[in-house]
Amino acid sequence: MNSRPNLQLGFPYASPSNIQTKINSEPIRLTLDASKVILGAKYSHSVDLWVAYCYWQNKFGLDHANALSCLGNAAGSCTEQSLYTGIIVKF
Repeated sequence: MNSRPNLQLGFPYASPSNIQTKINSEPIRLTLDASKVILGAKYSHSVDLWVAYCYWQNKFGLDHANALSCLGNAAGSCTEQSLYTGIIVKF
């Protein structure tokens, strides 16, 4: 019997039974043309405000609910969620 951990995909304890399809969304971005709202169409896209959301589940193909490398002290390490905002000013 082999007592070494399975190093498939470079992660310990990744076996075919806990490998899942990953869900990876590119940043989904909503933009508001603030200058057009405030100053009118003449100044369109001089100031844009935006918010973006990115979601990545089952990172590296590891099942976020069952893979040992995603549970315990590493809980949540196989799912990533990011929300960020920004402003673009054109001169």
